[in-house]
Amino acid sequence: MMISTEDIKRLRMLTSAGVMECKKALEEADGDFAQAQTVLMERAVQKAEKKAEREVKHGVVDTYIHGDGRIGVLIEVHCETDFLSKGAPFRGLVRDLALQIASEAPLYINAEDVPQEEIAKVAAEAEQAAIAEGKPARVIEQIKQGKVRKYISEVCLMEQRFIKNTDIAVAELVRNFIGQSGENVQVSFFVRRQIDG
Repeated sequence: MMISTEDIKRLRMLTSAGVMECKKALEEADGDFAQAQTVLMERAVQKAEKKAEREVKHGVVDTYIHGDGRIGVLIEVHCETDFLSKGAPFRGLVRDLALQIASEAPLYINAEDVPQEEIAKVAAEAEQAAIAEGKPARVIEQIKQGKVRKYISEVCLMEQRFIKNTDIAVAELVRNFIGQSGENVQVSFFVRRQIDG
């Protein structure tokens, strides 16, 4: 099957994967664009999992100021080598993450960071609302789980939709970068401040 250059470019824009990786994925998927995205995502996950235990000793602390100084973000992102941390692609990733934090105001990095009592509170509120609406008992558990998932997707940086490409979550953005760079990358800290008024 003939794979067009335009399809490769489009897939590359959406996934940040290399040209040859995109071409191979499209060939494997017989030109099916959605399937090719899935193939690339699965590969990125596998690569990221293999590298997840590797030590990250280098990285950068970066700042992002937005809205005439009304919103400020301080972020710390680690990688394995000094060489990667000084490169434009890594700095671009860090900047994208800072922009995400400024725009979407997450409270936590990962879902595991959300305190259990906070999750329990969201679930309890969802349950009370469902009971008040007269929902059947079998549906209430699904509603609670859905509300908790939605809450986590809003307050956790890695679970949020990436503002520059809402087809992927921030975690996928980072996994794709890990797959391309060959190094483990971890967001270890961020703080966001905003002056209202």
